[in-house]
Amino acid sequence: MKKSSEVEGVPTVTISSTLATLRRICIDVQLSMILKLTRFFDGGKCAAPGTKVKPMFKFVRLQFFAALLGSLLGGILFGARGASSALCGGAAVVLPGFFFAWRLTLAARRPEASHVNAFFIGQAIKIASAIGILVLVRLLFPGAHWGAVVLGLVVTLQANFLALLVKP
Repeated sequence: MKKSSEVEGVPTVTISSTLATLRRICIDVQLSMILKLTRFFDGGKCAAPGTKVKPMFKFVRLQFFAALLGSLLGGILFGARGASSALCGGAAVVLPGFFFAWRLTLAARRPEASHVNAFFIGQAIKIASAIGILVLVRLLFPGAHWGAVVLGLVVTLQANFLALLVKP
């Protein structure tokens, strides 16, 4: 008499063990990505030689790592689909933040520029592009787990408050 867990000598794999294996693989891949990106961004090495990373880009870097952390949490809580969804939510904060910091850096180099106008126009563009990215996630990734998207968005947004604890 055969055991119920074997079919012709081959053990059957349960769905829960398959999901657990996929979650472990997802977490391992994300951790290796975090380690590689930490080495790349560590100590301002992403800037030109002899220059320091501007404080605005330090905030963006912190948001980037928070987005990866949100993706890791999304992977743990919701699986692989949750990890990619949380990463999309984090991208809706990081990408506009990067372009906002870049725009302010360029505006600061021009002496005739109105820095206040550059800030407010950049902030409006940043908010509109974040909303646009979330709309693109809805259109291009219909299977997105919206709980994970919000998780990635919130974790990444909270990185700004944690940045206040770090000395400049």
